[in-house]
Amino acid sequence: MSKNKTSLEFKSINFRIDLQYPVVTIGTRTIKLSATEYCVLLTLTQQPNQPISHEEILDAVWGPGEGDRELLRVNIMRLRRKLEPDPANPRYIRNFSTLHLGCK
Repeated sequence: MSKNKTSLEFKSINFRIDLQYPVVTIGTRTIKLSATEYCVLLTLTQQPNQPISHEEILDAVWGPGEGDRELLRVNIMRLRRKLEPDPANPRYIRNFSTLHLGCK
């Protein structure tokens, strides 16, 4: 992963996250994200290949004690539909266990 002032790049998978706008580029495809999807994705990419608990994501995106697991599940599902080649078999956003998610 490399980071400059305007984007986060994961060169091994040709994946770039714009840090100024809620946009992701995979190869030549540009995908717009909702503000919440964008915040969830940025939270997941803070520690690539490391699991992060649902609670940590909820706190980072919605604030301590806010949001709920169902809301998080829906946003993860939307991200997978938008970003994954095969959402049923995710490459980028994976479950490490029932309590943790991670971004490759």
